[in-house]
Amino acid sequence: MNALSQFSSLFKHIGTLLTGNILASVANFVSIALLANQLSARDFGVFVLLQSYIIVLGAVFNPQAWQGFIKFATTHSDNLHQIIKHTWRYDLALAGGGFLVAATGAPLYLRLVGISDEYLVVLQTMSLYIFFNQTSLCIGLLRLRDEFKVLALQNVIASMLFLGLVLIGMTMEKSTSYFSLCYAFSLIIGLCYINFKGLLSVRKLGNQQPIVDFDIKRRLRKFNLYAHATSISDIPIKQLDTVLVGVVLSVEMSGVYKVMKQIGTLTNKLTGPITQVLYPELNKCLAQKNSQRFNAIFIKMTCLLLVAALPFAAILGLTSEYWLEIIFSDYIAKYAFEMSLFLFIHAIATSFVAIHPAYLAIGYVRSLFYITVLCNVVFIAALYLLGKEFALIGVVAAVGVQYLFTLVCKAIPLYLEVKRWRVKI
Repeated sequence: MNALSQFSSLFKHIGTLLTGNILASVANFVSIALLANQLSARDFGVFVLLQSYIIVLGAVFNPQAWQGFIKFATTHSDNLHQIIKHTWRYDLALAGGGFLVAATGAPLYLRLVGISDEYLVVLQTMSLYIFFNQTSLCIGLLRLRDEFKVLALQNVIASMLFLGLVLIGMTMEKSTSYFSLCYAFSLIIGLCYINFKGLLSVRKLGNQQPIVDFDIKRRLRKFNLYAHATSISDIPIKQLDTVLVGVVLSVEMSGVYKVMKQIGTLTNKLTGPITQVLYPELNKCLAQKNSQRFNAIFIKMTCLLLVAALPFAAILGLTSEYWLEIIFSDYIAKYAFEMSLFLFIHAIATSFVAIHPAYLAIGYVRSLFYITVLCNVVFIAALYLLGKEFALIGVVAAVGVQYLFTLVCKAIPLYLEVKRWRVKI
């Protein structure tokens, strides 16, 4: 009964995040669809590339230190204040440095992707997003305290605000600059909300006497550095791919690929909540030496996702020729086959998403970095070679190569570790 109750709580948290992510995904989907119809193919491509700049640099300077925070806070609760202090300093240092790099690097980026200098001030203003994007401490505390409603609201607030501003801009016939600034502003409001709620959680902890343990501090710093390096090395696949498509193919093709990714995030909105809930839960299993529950969570999640993701992708893919033309434009609808293939590949990757938090929870942070670097090198090479040869369908094929390579590299050592546990038990 206790195990049933624990799984019920797990699914409740996933449901909370999933509800928020679905609302945010629908709002973002509508916003992108409206912009794709409102703007010309060139202007929409400019919007996508301006958006990609702040997202990519936001990822570069976001240390993802919530991973180390959760891992060490679950096993070293007596040193919680020391862990909080380290994470907070890490966030602040990268917030200032990231904004300065983004603001000074904007002119070079515009020349690289072939966008007019008239967007320079716009892009530098959008770079403020990078300063506010340092939320590792707040996210770690909220996830550890099971405050998933707050995390769900962040995306809803940002996406609904952006949708409202897009509708206003359309009625007033605003330019690409307006929509780009509104996008960054909406993200910043969502980040301010989660930072505010996270800092309230810090205050609830009270004024306990801090305990300094230099060994924990060293190991936490090492873990965070590897986690941050892994996050940076994964940027070509997660954020830079839209820019790479623009460079290898054209600005217009980056807009088409952005639409494909936006539709693909309908499945990402399912995987995001699962990863966020699973990672702290799997860490608790390891801290309690409960390998049986660790295995059960991993297997059940994978089976459930296979049942949910594949039919969903099949329905969207088979009907894409019709709804792409209705929702977006004739130009986008020409790539219905590429869309179907992309959704199928995305569904396979979604089904095995539990492998990622499980691999990290075990502590393979160093090997995760090497795997991520290798997979991204494979992706960039495949994107360039296949994209040049087969255009957009080659880009989709490169995504498939990367997904398969990543799963194999993580599945083998994870299987061996689980097998070792069974022998030990």
